[in-house]
Amino acid sequence: MSKRETLGERVLGLCDDERPEVRAAAAQVIALVGQGEREVVATLVRRLGDPVAAVQRHALEGLSRMGAPVDAAPLLLLASSRDDEVRMRAQGLLGRAGVAEEATLLAALTGGEAGVRKVAATQLARIGSAAAVDALLGVLDDGEVGEHALQHLRAELDHAEGAKLRKLLRKRLDTRVEKLAEKMASADTGGFDVKKLCALLRLEGYLAEPASLERLAGFAEPGHGLPVRLAAVAAMRRALGNEAVRGSSAGVVAALVAYAAEPEPLARTAVDTLRVVELSDPLLARLAASPSADARKLAVERAGRQAAGTETLLVALAGADAGPREAAARQLSALPEAAGPLVATLLETRDETLGHRVTGLLRAHRGRVPKAALDKLARRAASALDKEHGGWSAIYGEALGALAPEAYAELTFERAKKLGKAGKLADAISLLRPLLHQGAKLTDEQRLYLASLGVRHLGKDLLRAARTVDPFLSQLVHLVGTGYAVSKALLKDKSLELEDLFTIGFNFVESKDDDEKELGAELLSAIVERQPRGKLATAAKNKLRLAGELE
Repeated sequence: MSKRETLGERVLGLCDDERPEVRAAAAQVIALVGQGEREVVATLVRRLGDPVAAVQRHALEGLSRMGAPVDAAPLLLLASSRDDEVRMRAQGLLGRAGVAEEATLLAALTGGEAGVRKVAATQLARIGSAAAVDALLGVLDDGEVGEHALQHLRAELDHAEGAKLRKLLRKRLDTRVEKLAEKMASADTGGFDVKKLCALLRLEGYLAEPASLERLAGFAEPGHGLPVRLAAVAAMRRALGNEAVRGSSAGVVAALVAYAAEPEPLARTAVDTLRVVELSDPLLARLAASPSADARKLAVERAGRQAAGTETLLVALAGADAGPREAAARQLSALPEAAGPLVATLLETRDETLGHRVTGLLRAHRGRVPKAALDKLARRAASALDKEHGGWSAIYGEALGALAPEAYAELTFERAKKLGKAGKLADAISLLRPLLHQGAKLTDEQRLYLASLGVRHLGKDLLRAARTVDPFLSQLVHLVGTGYAVSKALLKDKSLELEDLFTIGFNFVESKDDDEKELGAELLSAIVERQPRGKLATAAKNKLRLAGELE
């Protein structure tokens, strides 16, 4: 070091050292302690072109801290760097007021590699000058930067200070869209102009103004090419979401419902746009009948949130399309006001498949169905039971059981008793068995009859049955537990033979429960009293002796 060379000068010199680690260290030092002197700034700017990312980071940090003016050109290169920190710091400097040079950015937008062009587009959108907007509109159809420019214009429109940009875009969009529309009307413009028009229509949607919706609605009409119609319909979403636009959107919404009935992909795009608006019941009905599955599904989803939408849901429930049908089923289960219409549908339909669907949904509506509808269902169930076993009698019975289990049980037992008197024990049991699966609340007399019926039908097959598992004997277990006079009632039942009483007594005398064991002993003892010299009495005595109930 010469005697005249200061330490600061020496450190500045080390920024050009051939060793990367030395350059990085020197750049870090002057970035931290430099006061913005001309030589320090010049050295840091020169080091922006260093091939080592560490050196670039320290140079950017120093320039940012000092607030020094920097040309846009070197920053543009670093703003697309693969190093995250370098890229973020360079973009920060570019975005700082007074740093970015508009002319340099405009030149970079149309030339250079894709990363640099995207950075230029981002900065030009932030600047928002007339020249910047014109340049960005000119590259909307560019495969490399068009989408990037479009999204950053949208982002700037969303900012509170986007009024100036909105005004510039409004005027320029009017001119450009009209010119392209004239070209399309007069001749085949080719893919370039169509692509540009589609991008401009999307930008029109980002403005989200009444005029935007009107223009987009015009380009969505039949007669324009499919790409243009798709772009226009999709661009309506943002405009329709604007409260200031909704008041004038009734005609547009009706048109979108019509588009939802057209072939794909227009139908799906129209449905997606319809998701941002409220739909009247007539429009929901049109959607529910649309050939588009997406449209039908949307109708079902919306109908579930509207008081008068039950009819639309019922139409979907009866349809063949699984998606809307399942969505309708979920909505109908949750809508309290759907209870009555569901019963009405069940009584009106002759489609057993639909009948089963409705019956399944009615389980969620116990306590909601009007009494008049319940009474009508009960009469229909009774009539069906008199005519057939299974089919509609099972459907109506299941529905009544879901809504009014006690009424269904009473009705079923009346029919079962008629079958029992006619000797059709198997049919009677088959009729009553669903009650057991449904866990219906039965009266003591109904439980007693069910047990009697099962014992008469199954006979000796119940000798080794488990009382707590067998659906018939378990009825007696329940009655014993409630203190009901089971033994007295069974002995009075004229339909039971001594063999039936023996079956019950045989099972219960083996119980470890004192009350159940007492029931078994009473029945077996009654057999001995009624037929003291018969074989059944001998078997009863032996069983009593084994159970410790007879010496």
